[in-house]
Amino acid sequence: SAYLPQVPSAASAHSSSLVELNNGKLLAIWFAGSREGAADVALWSSTLNKDGWSPPKLVIDRENLAGSLFSQVRKIGNPLLFVDKVNPQKIHLWFVSVGVGGWAGSSINHTFSDDNGETWYKPTKLQISPFLNISNLVRTPPIQFDNGYIGLPIYHEFIKKFGEFIVLNADGKHIISQKFMPLYNNISAIQPSLIVDDNTIFALLRNSGKIAENNINNYIQKVISKDNGITWNFDNLPHSEVKIRNFSSSIATLKLPSGNWLLVANSDASRNFLDLYLSKDKGKNWQLVKQLENAMEYQKNPLYKKDNVLEHEFSYPSIILGKDNRIHLTYTWNRKTIKYVTFSEQWLSSN
Repeated sequence: SAYLPQVPSAASAHSSSLVELNNGKLLAIWFAGSREGAADVALWSSTLNKDGWSPPKLVIDRENLAGSLFSQVRKIGNPLLFVDKVNPQKIHLWFVSVGVGGWAGSSINHTFSDDNGETWYKPTKLQISPFLNISNLVRTPPIQFDNGYIGLPIYHEFIKKFGEFIVLNADGKHIISQKFMPLYNNISAIQPSLIVDDNTIFALLRNSGKIAENNINNYIQKVISKDNGITWNFDNLPHSEVKIRNFSSSIATLKLPSGNWLLVANSDASRNFLDLYLSKDKGKNWQLVKQLENAMEYQKNPLYKKDNVLEHEFSYPSIILGKDNRIHLTYTWNRKTIKYVTFSEQWLSSN
């Protein structure tokens, strides 16, 4: 494991996205600044070389984005990387920006790189709605169809919180179609994480409904599509949800070489624990196999105390399968930096 280099003078870091480049190196992008939503927050990148993670490099900040869009930008966040499978030299980057208000007023922007993330083209805003074009956010990776079209999971937080699946053409910035994902028992669910298996797209969603320790509805939600995202339905009603507790925390999913599914999630309300779950039956049943982080391990360390109150957060995982079949994972570590870990599928089953 390793910590990504901290951005100078940035007290906070959050929401990383990770990809493996065509040259075999790893590229991570995250946002960092004085705090989430602050005017000084910018997107930063680092590449994993044989000597470790490179010093953070500025990708875009609020002022540069405002100049590109010719509009006001109040804050930026949630980057999402994707290596184009049709043209592996092309790296897509979608990210969120807000002109007015909070995250519910977000828009999604797109840019791309053709030199392994060294430079990025001028960003453009996705036109998802012909009206206000707000309350559009991105967080979790897309899938790509054989014709090059990209299936991008997005979500909304204005009035109601729900997921949506939009299909973009091969350039990643023009919408072909868009379909809302249904809400099970009208429970708010966002940030759909996709797995494709047996010609079916499975979407597992962060529960964003009423959050309470004893709320029986605090489970990861699940919907499926058997027609490439044209329609979405519940899976196995009346038990569509995944029986893993989720208190409005981002999740990450991955299909492993064996066909098993891997889920990275927080199972407590405080994000004090980061857990790995494995499913051997396409998401019907899950087993807790490893715990990556446990805040109790840090409780005696004075470096992580403030006013005698423990501060811990391990959240917003981003996970990929490398060309070497190793699993690579980044996540927010205590809102101070981004942590990177790598392991094999065999390790998940070891003692």
